[in-house]
Amino acid sequence: MSKEPTVYDVTYCALDYETTGLNPHRHEVVEVAAVRFNLLDKREKIFCHLVKPRTRIPKDATAIHGITNEMVARQPSFREMRVLIQDFIGESVVVAHNIGFERRFSRGIIDNNRQADTYFLSRKWLQSENYRLSTLVEGNGSWHRALPDAIACKDLFKDLVETIKKRTGSVALREVLS
Repeated sequence: MSKEPTVYDVTYCALDYETTGLNPHRHEVVEVAAVRFNLLDKREKIFCHLVKPRTRIPKDATAIHGITNEMVARQPSFREMRVLIQDFIGESVVVAHNIGFERRFSRGIIDNNRQADTYFLSRKWLQSENYRLSTLVEGNGSWHRALPDAIACKDLFKDLVETIKKRTGSVALREVLS
């Protein structure tokens, strides 16, 4: 009989995209960041890259994340970045705040990975006025940029695991998976 895996038995990858809009059929990724970590040590690996969309970045999107057409003009496309992103994530459990958003823009990259949604876990385990990432994690004011958001998601996930552990005594991996 094999022991049920705990949250400490796997590697995680907190993932965040910045996009040209909210519709994955019309809009594209302009920045990707991922932070690979585990819960037993402080070592982390970071992947962060701007991405050139096929169409221009709308002004209303730039107003949110600050990424301009000039910033992405000489960057690789998302299609060119796919292998690098997949290689970085590997077999990690993908962690994101509202993972459905990242899943829709991933174009299949994370479909075979186990996934954990900090938005869902926060609603289940925390009391808050709202469940926006910026409300749940003290940030550095760089919200809506991929790397600060991925780091915040990682920090929130670690806090959620500690909350669950305090309330239940231990945390099986299945308890955090979406």
